[in-house]
Amino acid sequence: MTVKDALCPSTWGSACRRSAPAVLTAHGALRDCLRSTSRGVCAWLALSGAIISEVSATLALRQALYQPGFYAVVGIGYALAFILLSLTLKVGMPLGVAYGLWGALGVALTAVLSMILFRESVTMPVAVGIALIMSGVLLVEIGAQRAEAQHKDGDAS
Repeated sequence: MTVKDALCPSTWGSACRRSAPAVLTAHGALRDCLRSTSRGVCAWLALSGAIISEVSATLALRQALYQPGFYAVVGIGYALAFILLSLTLKVGMPLGVAYGLWGALGVALTAVLSMILFRESVTMPVAVGIALIMSGVLLVEIGAQRAEAQHKDGDAS
């Protein structure tokens, strides 16, 4: 499966290209995805992958303190997170929106998952903080949608 197959729903179900080296296949898939008409979908999927990679790397960092082999997961996770965040920006998502969502959702997911996986305590300030982060993410997205709608209205006139 190529990166394009994973990130762009228009290609889901296509056959894997086994003959090309993985790096060349991924490079071509990214190039094709950037040219596709489903850029918005690709941006959101890439951003989701960046968030999941960053959260996974952060959680692995905790485990790496006791099992040093997890440092490989940390390095790969953070590298993949930045690659996917770069792809998100390249397909046109505004920097403020992409970075805001990446950071805020990463913090909230890491806090929630660390409570579940590592049995960290949930205090009222932690719960309120997570709720505020989610509210902030919602406001950023609403603001970005309104700005895009105003921009399109300005282009139409």
